[in-house]
Amino acid sequence: MRSYIYFSLSAYTRRIIVVAIILFFSQSISNAQIQTGSFDFDGDQRNYMAYLPDNYNDTLNFPLVIYLHCYGWTAQQGMNYTLLNQVADTSGFIVVSPSAITNWNSGVGDNARWPTPNVNDVGFINALIDTVSSHYGIDPERIYACGYSNGGFMSYKLACQLSDRIAAIASVGGISSTNTVANCNPVRSMPVLQIHGTEDSWVPISGNTGWYSVDQTLSFWTGFNNCVQVDTTILQDLDPTDSCTVEKISYTKCSNNISVIYYKVINGGHTWPGAGPAGYPAGNTNQDFNASVEIWNFFKDIRLNQ
Repeated sequence: MRSYIYFSLSAYTRRIIVVAIILFFSQSISNAQIQTGSFDFDGDQRNYMAYLPDNYNDTLNFPLVIYLHCYGWTAQQGMNYTLLNQVADTSGFIVVSPSAITNWNSGVGDNARWPTPNVNDVGFINALIDTVSSHYGIDPERIYACGYSNGGFMSYKLACQLSDRIAAIASVGGISSTNTVANCNPVRSMPVLQIHGTEDSWVPISGNTGWYSVDQTLSFWTGFNNCVQVDTTILQDLDPTDSCTVEKISYTKCSNNISVIYYKVINGGHTWPGAGPAGYPAGNTNQDFNASVEIWNFFKDIRLNQ
């Protein structure tokens, strides 16, 4: 009966129905790109968002980028700010944005001004990888972590304590704490990308109580990775109105062919280059390069066991 009714309609009406069906399923696919999940870990319900790229197919294994939000923010705010999902669509990787219990226990709390809950966030991220891998096609050789501010601190902690699963890390406006370095025992060489503004007033480039400076952080990782060559290039000042410029410092000829890269944003603030406006006044945002794009360019050819 339903087929008879459909074919008895005018050609124009049938076209309207077909268009409506297409739009419905297109919208469903778009909505399906962002999925949420939760699981219990150490007595707490832990939540996460997963963003699936346009070309996601559950018969294939995709790279996974774990994005860690900053102090006081949510996973959704982090996605809106960094726009990592747009890079995921064009480059074909999954972004998972977990939520901290208020803030990441990342080492940032070594400075008393930035308290964090006493929870096992490294264990949570380890369990998150297992959980996400059970739901989606994930390439275990291509799992990466990046973060902004407190999330950047957390990325360094994962580099130290979860190096058997994380292939590389990137930090924007985050550094290593003294306690993180004191308890740092990676089981393999660790590629590191650091992006930091010289006028960052929230996480100063010179460090703070309980925190390493950017130079000390890089010195630790270049030493650990046995890097022997340093080259500096000046990025083209594509946007003079952003009031900042960029030096790219590359530490190469490291163990296992890896590298450590530092984008030094001269006169840059506590911001994510190329991103939308921050949720608070945080200084100049550089527009000469896009941090999300360059983080993926750094990650994409790295394998856990290369």
